[in-house]
Amino acid sequence: MKPVLWGLLLASAVQTGRAAPSNVDPDWPCQQPKVAELSIASVWANPVPALAETRWQDDTAVVLLVESVRQRRVPVDQAVRSVADFSETLRQDKDQKLSGLMTGVFTTLNHEHVAVVAGLDRFGQRQKALAEGLRQEGASLRAAQTAAPADDAKVADITQRLLWDQQLFESRSRELRFACEVPGLIEQRFFMLGKAIQEHLE
Repeated sequence: MKPVLWGLLLASAVQTGRAAPSNVDPDWPCQQPKVAELSIASVWANPVPALAETRWQDDTAVVLLVESVRQRRVPVDQAVRSVADFSETLRQDKDQKLSGLMTGVFTTLNHEHVAVVAGLDRFGQRQKALAEGLRQEGASLRAAQTAAPADDAKVADITQRLLWDQQLFESRSRELRFACEVPGLIEQRFFMLGKAIQEHLE
């Protein structure tokens, strides 16, 4: 492998391995700030304990609506309209049902958010390990290229492994760029739904 090409590959590995700022979790692989969990207080002005007391899973209509609006394949504006339509059907116990809806939205989206963030942490750890493997393979390649007597078979073997690992590294890096957007999408959905639900309280 040419020195220039190897230098570019190694630089790519090092850059990804250091993607997270030093003031956050070192295993966090995204440029976006890490938000470990959602916060009700960020969108809900009512007392938080009231949310915990609602038995939203006992209300079939609320459960079905939560299951619908939490899904990312449902556009946020459509989910917000569904909240408004649901609110218009309510007569008695309107605030209680809307509080239950908020509890369900928070519970399900926060569970999903926590799982996604944990998955990204694990992904970051694997990428760091792969980047370190690339650095070690690069060192082995340089040693093999300068060894005397020359061992062409060994050089070819290390070069092939290095190329395969680099392709894997780059493929994962492309996947990571899309995966890193998911927590923000969940946060945005939670914010929009929380505001929409609160607007319909009496």
